[in-house]
Amino acid sequence: MTSGKSLIKKVLSGCLLAGGLFFYTSLKNSFPVQVQNLQTYSSISDKTNVEIKNQQAYENKDSNKKVSNELQKSRTKTYPTLIHKLIEFENEPLNGATICATLEENSLDTVIKRMEKHIPKKPASELSKKEAQNLFLKIDSAMYGQICRVEAECLQTAYMYYAVGDFYNLPISLVMTPPYSGEHHIFARWDAKRDGHDALNPDNPINEGDFNWDNESRSYFRRKFPLNDNDKYFIEEFFIPKETIEKGIYLKNMNEKEMWAFAHTTRAVLLAYQANDLQAGTKEGRVAAEKIFDKVINTLDKAIELDSLCMPAYYYKTHYLGRWLMNPNLNFEEAIKSVNKALELNPKQPELWDIKGDIQRWPFSYPGYYSEMSQEQKDSLDREAIKCYDKAIDLLESYRKIELSKKDRPVIGINYAKLFLLTDQEVGLLFGKQRAYGDLEPYFQKEKNLEIRYQKLKQKSKTLEEMRELDKEQEFYKEKVEENPKHYSYIFYLYNFGY
Repeated sequence: MTSGKSLIKKVLSGCLLAGGLFFYTSLKNSFPVQVQNLQTYSSISDKTNVEIKNQQAYENKDSNKKVSNELQKSRTKTYPTLIHKLIEFENEPLNGATICATLEENSLDTVIKRMEKHIPKKPASELSKKEAQNLFLKIDSAMYGQICRVEAECLQTAYMYYAVGDFYNLPISLVMTPPYSGEHHIFARWDAKRDGHDALNPDNPINEGDFNWDNESRSYFRRKFPLNDNDKYFIEEFFIPKETIEKGIYLKNMNEKEMWAFAHTTRAVLLAYQANDLQAGTKEGRVAAEKIFDKVINTLDKAIELDSLCMPAYYYKTHYLGRWLMNPNLNFEEAIKSVNKALELNPKQPELWDIKGDIQRWPFSYPGYYSEMSQEQKDSLDREAIKCYDKAIDLLESYRKIELSKKDRPVIGINYAKLFLLTDQEVGLLFGKQRAYGDLEPYFQKEKNLEIRYQKLKQKSKTLEEMRELDKEQEFYKEKVEENPKHYSYIFYLYNFGY
């Protein structure tokens, strides 16, 4: 059964885990962030207890350093690429520790050096689409052993693509999508004429020669799938609302300022993990945690100042102010303001309704605020939480219907792996909804009309039955995935089936 796992995940996501930034987790699996699952394998505050992030990625560690030294000699500036600056800034809170979801400068230098012999002599503007795609395939090969494929793979590969482009003056930009199943997604775009891109109008002349490339593109190429190089694919795959593209939130070429906003968000997530080993019950631990989370929120505010459309920053600000129990200064009002602003930008993002429901369902996290509330006010929060969960569930169910309608899609057909993850997310929402109904039982008992009282009290058991039905549906999706595993990445198996 999957519900036990889903329920545990739901509880942990509110109490201990960061949710998923990038570019979900997937998030268990999403980013976010939604940089998804930025969880250390060892204490990031203890330099003597550092886990190697991936055995493969460190087989050539000495040679990496040698390559890095060679590049240092040829540098004409302090940093070879913008990505070098970003990862130094992002990783600084780790104090030298290593986690799977982040890149290191040596790895960037190694890939850049490996690509030297593959860079065409003619200008990038003269490359055909096929030649440019082959260049990405070369970068993918050059990345072997330099990134961790288990966490934040899309972010690491996108950073690698951009760094190579930056170093060799190639027209490569970064692009972001909204999350599904908890994670934002980051990928690269070849902007052939360096004249921008119009994701909503494929026939716009500025799109001539442009294409997208992400961490799955190489597999699509090898398996002869319809290539995921066009905007339509990402719009459909990530359920991107047209309005968010028109507003310039998603599917745009990110500029340097927007990339720095993204880097601030990542840095804030890593800063938050410094609190993992603190003794929260002691005065010293509380003081230390307060300092850490002041920095976290200030860093996220800086991200929003740099890019007022930086959705991961709003999500994480809400998360750390509203449901991260290690923060001794949780702030209900500010968390609600943050998530409401995010929902103004994109009301069709289930993760935002989910987190809004959570922070209204857990007012005990704000002792001062909670103690001053009447029981009626507390019940009102639970009712609002249920409305939020319902909105998220409605969106997820609409996404499932869209995916189930794709049975005639060439080669791929229905993506049952995606359906598995969407269903898992919905089970977690139903769990929150069931708990809210449980909190409201005393309120329902006061209803004088016996029929109405019965209907209200029945809602909890009805929600539980919906969870059981989704369990069965999820098992079916799992079986369909196992019938044709070549359609799905090993990452999906690792997180969901333990293969």
